[in-house]
Amino acid sequence: MKKLYIPKDESELAVIKSILDFAELPYYVRNEYFGSLYIGVAMGSFNSKPIFVHEDYFEDAKELLSKIVNEDEFEPLEQEEEPTPLESIISYVCDIFSKKS
Repeated sequence: MKKLYIPKDESELAVIKSILDFAELPYYVRNEYFGSLYIGVAMGSFNSKPIFVHEDYFEDAKELLSKIVNEDEFEPLEQEEEPTPLESIISYVCDIFSKKS
C-alpha cells in the first residue's frame, strides 16, 4: 500500500472517497473513524486520515484526484511507511483480485 494523500478535513475526505468509490478503486483510510473524535490540527498518525491505495492502482488514483488536488500536495513516493496489519490484509486481497482479472 502506498500513501496517496492526507485530506485537510472531513469534507475533502468524503469527496475523495466518493471519487475513488465511483471509479471502483480500492483504498484504505487510516484512522477513518478514530480521527474524527478529535478536532483541531491533524497530527501525524494521531488524528490525520491518510488515504492509501495499492501500488497497482496508485497512478490511476493520482490521476483521478489530480483534478482537485495540486501535484505538490500528493505524498512523496519516497515516504514509505510500514503497513499496519489491516493494510497488509487489504493489499493481499487486492493482489488476489488483480491476478484474477
